[in-house]
Amino acid sequence: MRCLRPFHGIIAALTITLTWSAAQADVRFATGVDATFLTMVVAVDKGFMAKQGVKAEIKQFASGAVSLEAVVSGDADIAFASELAVLRPLSKGAKITALARPLYSNNLMGIAAKKGIAQPRDFVGHTIGYAKGTASEYYLNLLVSHYQLDPKSFRLVNVAAPEMVPAMARGDIDVMVAWEPWFTRLRTVVPDTKVIAKSGDENVYTLQYLVMASQSALASKRDEVAKTMRALIEATDWLNDPKNHAEAAEILARTFHIPPADAELQLGQIVYTLDLDRAFEGDLRRAADWLNAQDLIHVDSVQKLVDDLIRPDLLRTLAPDRVRL
Repeated sequence: MRCLRPFHGIIAALTITLTWSAAQADVRFATGVDATFLTMVVAVDKGFMAKQGVKAEIKQFASGAVSLEAVVSGDADIAFASELAVLRPLSKGAKITALARPLYSNNLMGIAAKKGIAQPRDFVGHTIGYAKGTASEYYLNLLVSHYQLDPKSFRLVNVAAPEMVPAMARGDIDVMVAWEPWFTRLRTVVPDTKVIAKSGDENVYTLQYLVMASQSALASKRDEVAKTMRALIEATDWLNDPKNHAEAAEILARTFHIPPADAELQLGQIVYTLDLDRAFEGDLRRAADWLNAQDLIHVDSVQKLVDDLIRPDLLRTLAPDRVRL
């Protein structure tokens, strides 16, 4: 398997600090560039963080996995990331903790393809781009198993998320396993493409994220982190109020430079929640088992890895009805 050359222009353009960034922030958020990170933005933009007396800084990165790297390195305190993006650094000793599940989606992740490829069974003879070690690869694996496809009948290429659209434009790949906003951007660059499947089709895969905090932030800023979780709960409730939908779409479009129609689309693809439950814990174990089997992580006990990851006590103290472990 080969990796495509980096497309540095897109990555550089997406690593910025938003205008409400505050000097000497109490809590530093790291986000990606789509609606999965909107809860953090709303917590700041609608004043829920200020209401808790917490100064917040937001830095924007190319993806949830990259934003999590900022937490691992100590450059940020809190990020949202998918289960696959979390489990790999955790298995290598990253000092990070999961505080809640902020959202899930059956429609945000999927597969886009060029003309002539209408369904997964049409992959034969084509080149598929995916992001190794992320939910993209996990979904692709589940898809191959679900449709009983022969992995040897197509070619796989490891492509970082921001590089997928340029790779499709250059003809390096025919199919990309990705998520929004990359599908929206693909349509503007390569019009003769379309999304041919969503992860939730036929119950193949539900994409889920975690609220991730650095252990150093939990130790040195426990009060601020607790207040941040209160603000995120309020922001989640605000997002789930139908009367706020139009304003939420406007905030999403403005923050991540998304066309209003596409912002509306993304909002409809996500269920915002801030909880922890037994089913989610089981999903994490299955994902970790798969990573271990693929030699993408190396751990003696998947159960211990997941148990060490999740810290329900903070959310249970703030909102016991949201914890069902």
